[in-house]
Amino acid sequence: MQLQFLPIGSAFDVVIKNLHNASDPDTPITDATVAVTVNDAAGDAVAGATAISMPHQTLGEYRGTVTPTTDLTENERYTVVVTSSNYTAEWRDVAAAQYQPFTVC
Repeated sequence: MQLQFLPIGSAFDVVIKNLHNASDPDTPITDATVAVTVNDAAGDAVAGATAISMPHQTLGEYRGTVTPTTDLTENERYTVVVTSSNYTAEWRDVAAAQYQPFTVC
């Protein structure tokens, strides 16, 4: 998981790739229960982004979508936390919220 920023007012996916057991790196884990939560600077979960399910996609890849209604504030820093409840695993990354630029074609 590597974040550049969290887009305000847009949905975004959080993806964990190649989840595997350390003792068997060639076999992907496909039965994990994975969820993502976005925490504010105080460590509190942000409204609209608490324990979002990240279902297994393929070959150890898990994906969850944070909705565009998530309550993010521009330039505030947030910690995105991904956990697995049936395997010992946790990932954290910090990013600032920004309005996403777009191009009109």
